[in-house]
Amino acid sequence: MIRRLRRAARPSTPGWYFPLILQTWLGGFALVPSHGTDYEAIMGKKPKDLTEDEIPEVIRAAIFQEPEVQEVEEVNYTQTGRALDISFVGRLANGNTISAEVE
Repeated sequence: MIRRLRRAARPSTPGWYFPLILQTWLGGFALVPSHGTDYEAIMGKKPKDLTEDEIPEVIRAAIFQEPEVQEVEEVNYTQTGRALDISFVGRLANGNTISAEVE
């Protein structure tokens, strides 16, 4: 049996994408290996071994996988053990502000 994979139309609001990208490890989505967040670069390291910008930069890089994002103005995170709670504020290409929280 041959099945065809159809690409679904993306919702008109880019906000649906951020929980997906921020909850997926880079390479963890077989259909699009470049999709995801490079948690391998930051997780498993001791906080003293990370620079102040390292975690926000990994998060920013993931957010910019959404082509509509023009700017990431603010990234906040809380690390508890192996968990990372993330919130951010950014601006889309059309000038609208977007924000999201991902646990």
